[in-house]
Amino acid sequence: MNRGLRYSSCSLLWLILAAVAWSMHHGSPLAGIIERFNEEDPALQYEARRELAKYVADGTAPGVENGAANVTRQLLNFLSKNGVSREAKKYIVRDLARVGTSDAVEPLAKVITGKDALIAEAGRQALEQIQGDNVSSVLKKLIKGAKETDDRQNYLRTLANRRESSNAGYFRLGLKSSDTVYAKESVLALSLLGDGGSVKALESAYKKGSSGSNKNLIENELLRADSVSDNFLLSVYENAGVRPNRQAALVKLVDRGHSQSDNLLRSSLADGDSDLRANAMRIALSKDKGYIVRSEVENFSNDEWRILLNNLSGFEGKGAEGLAHKAIDSGCAGVQVQALRALGVYGTGKSIDLLLAHFSSDNKELKQAATYAIARFPGSAMNSAISTLFNSDSADNKALAIEAMAYRNVPNAKNRLFRIVNGEDMHLVREALQTLSVTADEEDLYRLLFLSRRSEEEKSKIINGMLKKVTPQIGSRELQAKVAAL
Repeated sequence: MNRGLRYSSCSLLWLILAAVAWSMHHGSPLAGIIERFNEEDPALQYEARRELAKYVADGTAPGVENGAANVTRQLLNFLSKNGVSREAKKYIVRDLARVGTSDAVEPLAKVITGKDALIAEAGRQALEQIQGDNVSSVLKKLIKGAKETDDRQNYLRTLANRRESSNAGYFRLGLKSSDTVYAKESVLALSLLGDGGSVKALESAYKKGSSGSNKNLIENELLRADSVSDNFLLSVYENAGVRPNRQAALVKLVDRGHSQSDNLLRSSLADGDSDLRANAMRIALSKDKGYIVRSEVENFSNDEWRILLNNLSGFEGKGAEGLAHKAIDSGCAGVQVQALRALGVYGTGKSIDLLLAHFSSDNKELKQAATYAIARFPGSAMNSAISTLFNSDSADNKALAIEAMAYRNVPNAKNRLFRIVNGEDMHLVREALQTLSVTADEEDLYRLLFLSRRSEEEKSKIINGMLKKVTPQIGSRELQAKVAAL
């Protein structure tokens, strides 16, 4: 009996101790959440992440006394424990960044120097976000003690990304440093700060030549700054280390309306650098300074003509037309094609003869470009010119007018074409039928069928050939049957 009681007492004691242990391990809601990160099922891990986020949000909600401090302490406790999964630690670090108390800074500094690259990067990102001067102090210690170049660079960038004005002096010193990593990252850091003092420090380093190999980097960063001085921009325009920076300086000076901007554009348009010339033209045209471009057209290359023709909208009416004419006189065949097409938008009565001349050209590309322009030519002047050609005594002029009618809605055109078909000049008959093959409707085809039946054999064959070509495309079944029987 006593032995049984002893065994019962031992069993009861074991159960009590087990219950206490279970309570100690699982009694904290956070402990249960952290344990669920060990689950292999991604869905359960996702639930754990959501629960952790909710736990932190609830624990740090407004009105919770010492909420941020308490949650920080709890999270740090699990971050330092063995047996806590890597996934859990990653999200603990992220939540420490959200809570953002100073108590987390030193532990996170240890994390980012750890062997686990994933957790170290999470810790680095957390130190970017947590507010407070002590973070910067810790980062500067890490920078000083870093043995690897990559680590030192990462810590410098972390400090820079905090964008604290109190660190400006640290980075201004870096501009003069013989440590190339420190010097380079200092340029980037001061650019991020972007305040007047930082911009002046960068300009001063550039001017004194103390920037060394970072000259181009300083140029790049300062060209992004709104408060950079005009003197710096002028210096870059004259002495830029790379061509794109010279062009960027020109853009800024023109945007600011600098007193020398027009002269700089003229100088750029005459420069030996073809890229600079092309960009200067684009800048001038986009800033309503077409008058500068117009004064330089005598020296344009074919590429520059192409740029100009693509931007004719920057010139008013006759100005655009005149430049297109100049391009036709000065440019290669490709430029001439582009200029002829432009006359379909900007042309006036002064361009009609030019277009019609190229419309009758043996050069296929120029003829197609002129056709494009004739079809789109604004107003009624082109129709009047075609009518005048049609009414002339010259067979060549009539043929040209008939061909052009295929591309313009000339008043009374079809009646004129049928009048030609009824005539004796077989060359003009063929031209008229060719145009009708493009413009005819079914009523016109019936009309041609009637003419075919009452015409002489030669003309009838020509008409029938046209009908057999066009009727299957637009004619009714009845008409198709009649044409098939011809």
